[in-house]
Amino acid sequence: MKNKRIIALLTIISLLSISMTLTTGGIVSVFANEICPDIYDQNFNNSSAAFDNAMSPYMNTTTINGETVTTYEDIFAGVFYDDDGYLNIGLTYLGNNLPDFNGYVIYHQFEYSYNFLDQIHEELT
Repeated sequence: MKNKRIIALLTIISLLSISMTLTTGGIVSVFANEICPDIYDQNFNNSSAAFDNAMSPYMNTTTINGETVTTYEDIFAGVFYDDDGYLNIGLTYLGNNLPDFNGYVIYHQFEYSYNFLDQIHEELT
């Protein structure tokens, strides 16, 4: 009877150990694809510092009657920060020699410009 209890206890401990190992491995693999927060912050800060210079060829800001108005060039498709903290700029045409600001700005080619999509949005609403 005592041996059966010991075997049962050892079996339970073994199963808990295996369960904890699998669970921990699962947690590690979930976070393995995510970027370290310090690296993200560094990428985001450097990308943000480049924002004005990177966007200046595609974005015009003026003040009309005390109100700030922003217009975009027809080549501009959009802008966002990705999960790694890099600035991504969408263009309808990717020319040669686009500045990448030490790798902190990434360009993508899209079919439609921001202006075109905004015009469709205005017509639909």
